[in-house]
Formats: sequence, structure tokens, C-alpha cells
Amino acid sequence: MKASKKRFRIGVQSDPVEFMSWLLNTLHADLRTSKKDSSIIHQCFQGELEVVKEVPDKAITEKKENSNEQNGLPAEGGNENNISDTSRMPFLMLGLDLPPPPLFKDVMEKNIIPQVSRMRYRVTRLPQYLILHMRRFTKNNFFVEKNPTLGSYRVFVQRKSEELWYEMQDLHVSETLPQMVALSEAYMQIYEQHK
Repeated sequence: MKASKKRFRIGVQSDPVEFMSWLLNTLHADLRTSKKDSSIIHQCFQGELEVVKEVPDKAITEKKENSNEQNGLPAEGGNENNISDTSRMPFLMLGLDLPPPPLFKDVMEKNIIPQVSRMRYRVTRLPQYLILHMRRFTKNNFFVEKNPTLGSYRVFVQRKSEELWYEMQDLHVSETLPQMVALSEAYMQIYEQHK
């Protein structure tokens, strides 16, 4: 409790991603060697991500729109007018953005979540332990917003010595099948790379 400056307290609910981020960064700061800016935490959890951002080239788009207007043709939106901006960055955890729920339902009375590709991600260096967290909640100054189309969240833990999976929800613990782990909604997942 003292190490986190009362940021995380027993009996008070807090965000597991914030806790995991604080824990990894604190352990890294305490365990890094004096020669390098490396530690056992970075060796186990740090990977590298390549981000390719598709940015529309305004000059090409405006030129094409002007020529189409002069010819009496409607303007077309194509990917050939995009410029790719590529960058590489290290990560300890990968956050996956979920699309917002749609305002309107389709004809079948079901929610449609459009998939529009604006950014591409590629893991260029895979860590030994990969931590994924799904951004299911958004915080603002007043309250935490939860995606209404999603369900409740549980913890699934594998006990390596027995190769058994357990499901935990609040104080209830029960054994579960490995297939159920893959089918459940998740907020955070930790994977171990087999060598």
C-alpha cells in the first residue's frame, strides 16, 4: 500500500490494467542494472510493435476531386490517396481497442459494428510473456462507461502443476474446461511463449 502511495488499497476496486502497469514499471525500476536500462521485467515482458498509419494525402485527394468536378464525375474514395506512416515502439502490454457500439440497429434488430481499417499493427518482436488488455471501459471525470453489448468479467487461472483451469468471479472459485477459457469475454489475457 505504501509503495503505490495509496493508489491501490485492499477492499477498494481499481482497474487491473493500471495495477499491472504500475507493478511492471515499479519492478523494472527497482530491478534494472546500473549499466543498462534493462531488467528481468523487460527481458520477459517487453516486445516491439510496428504501427502503420494510413493518412490521406490532401494534395492528391484535392487534385483528384477538382479534376472529377470538372469532368462531372463524382469523387471516389480510394486507398491509393493514402500515405503510410510507419513507426516502431516497445511495449509491456498491448491494448486492443474495441469499436464503439453503433447508434442504430440493422434490419435484423442486431447491432452492427463496422470494421474500418485505419491503422495496422504488427508485433515485430514477441516477448516471452504477452499481456493483452481489451479496452472495454472508458473513463471520464464523472463515471466509468462500459460497452453495453458486453457481459460480466471473470478471472481464469491455469494451475500449471495440475494442468487445470479455474474460473473466479468475486469470491466464487470453480473448475472449468480449457475450451471455456477461449470462449469467454476477457479484459486482460497473459500468454506464455513456448520455446
